[in-house]
Amino acid sequence: MRLNQRLIRAVAGGRLIRVGAIRYYISSLIDTAVNHQKNIRSHWGIENKLHWTLDVAFLEDASRKRNNNTAQNYSILLKIALNLLKK
Repeated sequence: MRLNQRLIRAVAGGRLIRVGAIRYYISSLIDTAVNHQKNIRSHWGIENKLHWTLDVAFLEDASRKRNNNTAQNYSILLKIALNLLKK
């Protein structure tokens, strides 16, 4: 299945630019195009919400941890902290 995306992204300096992307998905589910689109959007909505929260609340993208398993361990600790804060 092919999905055409049209996005508006913020870039350096606060400018907004239009970006187009084509994504391909493989699925054995037999369904309508509308339902496939809803499933894809709901998956990425959950994914984006988690990563956005980790980046904004904990500045995860700015982290300079690069040694051995440090980055992976730090990411796990941030997810644990986020879950504790949500309770």
